[in-house]
Amino acid sequence: MKTSKRMIKLVSAAICVAMFSAALPSSAQEMPEVEVYAEAVSKYVWRGMVLTDDPVVQPGVTLSMYGFSFDIWANMDLTDVNRPGKRYRVSEIDYTLSYGIEPTAGLGLEFGAILYTFPGTGDASTTELYAEVGLELPLSPTLTVYRDIDEVKGWYASLEISHDFELSERLGMEIGAGIGWGDGKNNDGYFGVDKQSLTDMSVSAGLSYALAEGLEATAFVSYSDLLRGELRDAAGQSGELVGGVGLSYSF
Repeated sequence: MKTSKRMIKLVSAAICVAMFSAALPSSAQEMPEVEVYAEAVSKYVWRGMVLTDDPVVQPGVTLSMYGFSFDIWANMDLTDVNRPGKRYRVSEIDYTLSYGIEPTAGLGLEFGAILYTFPGTGDASTTELYAEVGLELPLSPTLTVYRDIDEVKGWYASLEISHDFELSERLGMEIGAGIGWGDGKNNDGYFGVDKQSLTDMSVSAGLSYALAEGLEATAFVSYSDLLRGELRDAAGQSGELVGGVGLSYSF
């Protein structure tokens, strides 16, 4: 029941944005942008934690208009590694509502809410609020701070850098790195370790190829690891290498 109420609130907010946009004078309206995407990944790793240690498919769709975005994303386990006898199981569906602005040249701000749901797993859903600051500087640094207001009630922050290379008219490359930090409640909720600390790191590289207008194919590889021995022991894992391919279409 709690999950349904949270979902209704996020979807209702998206509907309100759409109704507001529709009520604007025609001269002020713009067409919404839609992106449909899917990735096939060797395993599902989130904030350094392995959630599915086998191949997964992760599809999603994003609707954007007037700085607002509403995204639905899902994870489907392709094997029964998480639940014996249950293959092709959707183990997670996330709903994100966000708003982004650029108050001045070179500064981007984004604010949003994410509802994480785990259908058929028995895990409780939870909600995070977040704020993100991005700067148009060398390596494009981005700082994002998350606050879980539901089950975990903890803070998590990530600092990421990246750089894009244009290899040809259609082919591009991106490299990136990131590091995460969690407070005691976050680390206790996910690892059973009630201590604030740096939690995880990651490095990645990817290629993108424009197949046609609005249609893009990607291939990527990333390495991530938990940074504290106690977290590694609690998770029962060390460094993780992940690879995948994706396809997206925007219109």
